[in-house]
Amino acid sequence: MHILRRPWSLSRLPDAGPARPPAVEPAGPDGRAPALALRIALGAVLVSALGLRIWGLGYGLPHPSARPDEEQIVRQALTIVATGDFDPGWRNYPGLFKYISAAAVGGQYWAGRVAGRYARLSQYLHDVKVLRPNRHYLPWRAGSAALGVGTVLLTFLIARKSRRSDAAGLIAALFLATAFLYVRDSHFATVDVAMTFFVTLSLYLALAAAAMGSRRQLL
Repeated sequence: MHILRRPWSLSRLPDAGPARPPAVEPAGPDGRAPALALRIALGAVLVSALGLRIWGLGYGLPHPSARPDEEQIVRQALTIVATGDFDPGWRNYPGLFKYISAAAVGGQYWAGRVAGRYARLSQYLHDVKVLRPNRHYLPWRAGSAALGVGTVLLTFLIARKSRRSDAAGLIAALFLATAFLYVRDSHFATVDVAMTFFVTLSLYLALAAAAMGSRRQLL
């Protein structure tokens, strides 16, 4: 009977070799890039899109007709804020867009009131009509710029999802970020960019619903 058994020796274990740093995974066959590189590239595209849309945001001001059609929307938005009457007025443009514009103008007034610039609404109206004419165009111009950047992001998501490629998404986003007409219209308080944003959002949700089979995206 063997009472004593030979203990295992560490020298008999296989040599694992020197420790190696974890390798960075390259883009896979599905075209997906490393997460950090993708975030940096997408961030650069979005920052560039924002810069192009913010630069020159005060174009033409204080002249109200520097960009045709702006005055029809912003004037009614200011009327809604001044009177509290939610009648959108001239219905050549959708009422919802005028309400959103009124919210932007109202936000500018309340920001000035919190900062101590205005004590009442009449002071704000005097400021944007007399002291600094048509300054109330800027809030919704900034809103158009933000929606323009949002459309660039949605374009990336749509191209990435439909082509299953990060590179395709980045290229599509870059094209829209620098497209002359879309950059130009993102400077103005008109319906063009807002409409494009919501149409693109609807397309993205439709693709998501088709991929996931979920009714939530359809709603």
